[in-house]
Amino acid sequence: MKFLPLILLSLTTSALARGGDGDGNGGGNRTFGNETSPSGGESTKSQCKALARLTSLASLVSNETALAEASHNNATRAEALKAKASTAATTLTAMQANATLVSACAEIAAANAMEDACEQISKLAKLEALTANATALEAKTDGNATKAEALKAKAAAGAAELADLRGNATIAAFCAAQGTEDDCKEMAKLTKEVALATNATAVQAKFEGDADKVAKFQQRAAKAQEKLAVLQGNATLVAMCAGSKAASGSSSGSSSGATTSGTPSVAVGGVDSVRPMGVAVSLAAVFFSGIMLL
Repeated sequence: MKFLPLILLSLTTSALARGGDGDGNGGGNRTFGNETSPSGGESTKSQCKALARLTSLASLVSNETALAEASHNNATRAEALKAKASTAATTLTAMQANATLVSACAEIAAANAMEDACEQISKLAKLEALTANATALEAKTDGNATKAEALKAKAAAGAAELADLRGNATIAAFCAAQGTEDDCKEMAKLTKEVALATNATAVQAKFEGDADKVAKFQQRAAKAQEKLAVLQGNATLVAMCAGSKAASGSSSGSSSGATTSGTPSVAVGGVDSVRPMGVAVSLAAVFFSGIMLL
């Protein structure tokens, strides 16, 4: 598991960097909760984006090898980066000293990094499966041996990372919960579509009596019914989706499935209720420790 801390720190930093909605530059103090956060960002996310960027810059200029690579061994560029880091040092120190801001950024980074980790697992797992299937690999590369070997090399290079991510129980639990969440949403969508298909009056009104559109919709609904039957055949999934709805209560934005003939209704509610507790805390600690190392 030696790669995992580096993988997670990389994910949390990139998650923050992409999560903001502003550049975070500018002077002055902005209130953040009950404290004051020195940032010109328009929101918590933009402040976190600025914190991640300044932290990355400080780390870069303190590493001569990385700095030389980033500046392409150009002394003028390297000095410019050092000057930029020096100018921002006071702001960075103040932001790091704001416990409320750092904690909020850690939570944002943790959630985003978990989602990124799930996407990375999916990407690497698909590549692993592809290269292990000679027939699929040949079809993918159109029989080009060079391309096939390149894909195999890429899969081999990502094998250690995939093993580390798969071996982390927290990430595995989060990804499983995220998959359940997606299935619940899909089930709710299919349930509504199937229910509509059984209401001839509603279908005619929806497509304004266009026979061709109605026929195509009924064909889609038939396929939706098949997919829905498969999902609802999973008793555990149905129970979790129902539990998610119950936990969310009557919160706005929740949707409930309609009852169809011979098909039980499935309600889908709050997103967070199906996610494992403590997931954000684990990755938040990784991000926080990374910030404090500077």
